[in-house]
This record gives sequence, C-alpha cells and structure tokens, in this order.
Amino acid sequence: MFIDSAKIKIKSGDGGKGCESYFRRTDKKTVPNGGDGGDGGDVIIQADRNESSLQFYLYRPIFEAAKGDGGSSNQMSGKKGASLILKVPCGTSIYNASNQFLIRDLSNHGDQVIAAKGGHGGAGNDRVRLATAGKPGEEFEIFLDYTLVADIFLVGTPNSGKSALLRAITGSKVKSETYPFSTRTPQLGTYETEKYDRLTICELPALERG
Repeated sequence: MFIDSAKIKIKSGDGGKGCESYFRRTDKKTVPNGGDGGDGGDVIIQADRNESSLQFYLYRPIFEAAKGDGGSSNQMSGKKGASLILKVPCGTSIYNASNQFLIRDLSNHGDQVIAAKGGHGGAGNDRVRLATAGKPGEEFEIFLDYTLVADIFLVGTPNSGKSALLRAITGSKVKSETYPFSTRTPQLGTYETEKYDRLTICELPALERG
C-alpha cells in the first residue's frame, strides 16, 4: 500500500536519575560519590532510498527512544539511552503537527535530523549537594509528508510496457502482468549510466480515459 502522509507521536528518552551515595573513608570521614545519570536517547529521522512509503507509521501510537540509566556509586555515570532512528523515503518533509512548523526536508539518501532531543541526565551528589532527577524527554506529534523524488516518470495507458521497461533498465523487481492496471502504486528503480551517474525512474499507475 502506498501511503504518502502520516501523523505520529514521538518521544525522546528521559534522562536517568543522579545517584545519591556516600563513601566512608579510612579516616572515618563520609564523602559523596554518586555518579550522574545518563542522557536519554534522541529520536532521529533519516531518509533512506530503500523506503518507498510511509505505511510503517500508520499502526503505532507512539515512537519512543530509550531512557538513560541512573547513576551509581563510586562516581559511575549511567549509560546513555539508545537513540531511535526512524527511516523515511527520500523526499519526506517533517512538520510539527501543532503549529505546522517545518522541521526539515529530507531529500537525499542519508539526510537526517534530530526531531526530539533526549533529556539530560541528573547530577550525582559527587558534584552537587543533592542528587537531581533527570530531565524528561520531548514529546509531541509530527506530520510526515512524502513527495516522490525521481528524475524520470513513466506515464502511459494500461499494458503499454511501463513495468517491463522499468524492470529491464533498472533491475527493479516490479511485476509485469498481462492484465490492465496491475501496477497499483508508484514503483521506483535506479538506472546507472556508464559514467556512474544515477537516475531515479518512477513508474506511475496507468491512466485511461474515464
């Protein structure tokens, strides 16, 4: 199924709690030695040429990065939470859903943006008087809008050989059937010239009067 728009909720990871810990030295003096909490993971959105639809984002209520671990004694800092990388097709624009503010256009393979920054970890009592809690991550809705990016579009009537042409020159796995309207969604392929230039070719569903 070809889906070119989706609204999803994202949440970066909360920062881990700083540790409240004390160490009794040999001279019987007690000193603080609690470590800092780890930062929460980021939510990163990345363009990938292998993605061709936003269908993956229709059925999950929230996409959430991992929380940072809490600090521990002996000045041990908590581990940073793992970031969450969401892959989208090249040509996807990302908007803040509440105010329609454009966050970033991701046009090329590998383009990425940190859409939600993870919360900072709390401070351990090794460096502050009392350990602090970590900062919460960011949580909000974003709107994904995918515009097909291609150098050449194949447009024509049913059974005019568009799928066969795309498969022959790009190696695309698109099926070529004998019945009309076998191509229901846009199909992409990449053609490489002798000079190693790459052209993206898109076959569109067939057109017919009426």
